[in-house]
Amino acid sequence: MTKPEAYTALPFLADAKREQGDERLQEIRRGSFTRGRQTELEISVSRGMAMEEIARENMKISMDGVRAKRGMGQTVEFERARLAAGLALQGKFTEAARIAPDRNLRKRYARVAEAIQRPDSDRCACPDTAAVTVGGQEVALTPRYGSMMVPSPERHGGMVPLVVCADCGHANARPFNGRLMGHAAAMTEARRAGQRAVADAQAFKVNR
Repeated sequence: MTKPEAYTALPFLADAKREQGDERLQEIRRGSFTRGRQTELEISVSRGMAMEEIARENMKISMDGVRAKRGMGQTVEFERARLAAGLALQGKFTEAARIAPDRNLRKRYARVAEAIQRPDSDRCACPDTAAVTVGGQEVALTPRYGSMMVPSPERHGGMVPLVVCADCGHANARPFNGRLMGHAAAMTEARRAGQRAVADAQAFKVNR
């Protein structure tokens, strides 16, 4: 049966199973439902798959005219945003950027997609601050920080931090290294201890 024109006009609805040939991604997806202890990536992919399925089904209902026409445009836009978010949780940021209804969301997803594809060694030339003594420790602050964790199943095989430069805005999705590893460890210890902040001397020791 030929699909209605309004439905086929939206290419992201045409084939919900278009990536089943990706064996690595499918293994992660299967694991998210079968393993007793899920990794952060498995949880993210599992949630994203559920959101994608709900959004696609709701959009098909709207397009088929089951819902009242009043407000249908807003419904479809909301479901597109949900679909884009679900794809992003699965690490499919390029596709999320094409689908998101909001310009700012499209730019945000596209930025993460670009950051994931950068070589892990790629970083900006912005320098660290000169070493100073803080609380008896030598400290050199880096302008780069981990802004959030993003799923990167195909390139990194897990969740990686989106490392952003506060000076120039350069972004790269890559594992922490150097002083950023010290910062991540300090933040983890702070959360365990119930601290809300981490002193620079804890996180950015020169000898890290």
